[in-house]
Amino acid sequence: MVPHRARRLPDPMAVRPLEQQLGSLTVFTRDDFEEEWHLVASGGFSQVFQARHKRWRTQYAIKCSPCLQKETTSSEVSCLFEEAVKMEKIKFQYIVSIYGVCKQPLGIVMEFMANGSLEKILPTHSLCWQLKFRIIHETSLAMNFLHSIKPPLLHLDLKPGNILLDNNMHVKISDFGLSKWMEQSTQKQYIERSALRGTLSYIPPEMFLENNKAPGPEYDVYSFGIVVWEILTQKKPYAGLNMMTIIIQVAAGMRPSLHDVSAEWPEEAHQMVDLMKLCWDQDPKKRPCFLNVIIETDMLLSLFQTPVADPEYEALTRKVSYKSSLSQPHRSARRSARRLQTVTQMTP
Repeated sequence: MVPHRARRLPDPMAVRPLEQQLGSLTVFTRDDFEEEWHLVASGGFSQVFQARHKRWRTQYAIKCSPCLQKETTSSEVSCLFEEAVKMEKIKFQYIVSIYGVCKQPLGIVMEFMANGSLEKILPTHSLCWQLKFRIIHETSLAMNFLHSIKPPLLHLDLKPGNILLDNNMHVKISDFGLSKWMEQSTQKQYIERSALRGTLSYIPPEMFLENNKAPGPEYDVYSFGIVVWEILTQKKPYAGLNMMTIIIQVAAGMRPSLHDVSAEWPEEAHQMVDLMKLCWDQDPKKRPCFLNVIIETDMLLSLFQTPVADPEYEALTRKVSYKSSLSQPHRSARRSARRLQTVTQMTP
């Protein structure tokens, strides 16, 4: 018999039925879906499949562990349940909806986003300024919502791979699995895991400099600034640099190159660059909160509300009401004289 001191008490989460752990979330099995599962995204820590529900005849995205064949550990099950329960509590227009958990294979069942991630769109499509500004604004709306929750919910993994696009190119952000893991890890473990996830470029410099500093809302604001640079330039930050070079130079103040910021860009794009620089400021205290960011992005998007003649592109326009700005007063006469390039070139 194992001595009493050596015995491990059962995990309360493990002994409770799956349905009780997940509250109102639906529990699915593979039999609920048609046989063909199409792999639509793959990373070091998850795979995402597209599958159609047999009875509902609707497409869903199912986020599973990287290897469907290997046995799932209790730690992976616990992390997935926590992410699912967290996502179920967050209902917002620009955040991916969750429908339940699949038991076999283990995964989170979410709404399917027809145009995939921004990470796949940026290198293969030429986006017009209006669409770029709308993606930036809708991302900021999602982040402002997360930060307005009491207590604020930090994303801590904001990057183009977690910014998804529906069939009308509207934004919904996903993947809230990093927050809890970060609380339980050392700084070294966190940085290593971030490198594997492809997230290193989005980590603010204070995380490399201060061993015991807990992340705050300014962490996500910094990541947002890097994302804005990627959307404006449609390039990858720090291309060709190794992990240690990025860590050392970002800690010293390096940011993605501004050589790609062209003088031929419209004035509004340069104003967006100014906001981007505020968001990635070396001093976390100088970065704006998302409540101020959305006012600026809303105003800049509103400057591109030019009527679109071709019905094919009408989905790329929306009305915006905010007129305030964080930056200097704008010369409306000059802006109104400039018309938006309304043709969105979406040719792969």
